Amino acid sequence: MTGRSLTAPVLVLLVLLLVAIIAGSAHAQTAPRIFFAEAPALLVQIAGEPVYRHIEGTTLDRLVNTQAVIVRDRADIHYSTMSAASSVRPCPRL
Repeated sequence: MTGRSLTAPVLVLLVLLLVAIIAGSAHAQTAPRIFFAEAPALLVQIAGEPVYRHIEGTTLDRLVNTQAVIVRDRADIHYSTMSAASSVRPCPRL
């Protein structure tokens, strides 16, 4: 080296960059999917692949690995309550 030492802010940036590189290699980082809707929409997060459980006494299955209330009928049409004040309505296919 030419006798110069790195300043504290430069060292901090280098450490942060190194941490980001290590973290990036430990976890596959992919760009998030972008969804577009021309009408008001609600994005529902599902933990992994959709998992359904039958609702006894009905012809419906409930999606259980999400906090949203989503059910599907035998025709594979999904229904959701968008809020406590709204009615049940069809939602896009999963």
